[in-house]
Amino acid sequence: MHRVLAVYNNNIFDLSDYLQTLADNNGGAGYNFLDDDLVALFKQQPGQDITKSADQVYASMDANKASTTKICLNNLFYVGQTDFRKGARCQIPNYLLLGFSALIALTIVAKCNYPGLSLA
Repeated sequence: MHRVLAVYNNNIFDLSDYLQTLADNNGGAGYNFLDDDLVALFKQQPGQDITKSADQVYASMDANKASTTKICLNNLFYVGQTDFRKGARCQIPNYLLLGFSALIALTIVAKCNYPGLSLA
């Protein structure tokens, strides 16, 4: 069976084992404890961000069931967080360092090529 992963609020959840257990036990009532609409989201959009759609599913539930489902997802199916290193908060410092390094390198080249050059 293929992996059934999805992203909710920058957290990655894997329902693969849950779905495999349901399949092995013919959807037995004792094994089917997650909301069917939420499980359908994972199946329909594997590997994608389902935050907006899942929030709509949670809004259709009563507050207690939504809270219980979120706790269950976090405790049983959480695998990690998305990679934030490609975001602006991590890329801007890299570009600043690159810019300052280029400025220093240009200064060194200018001083070596023109020893009498005063930059002060």
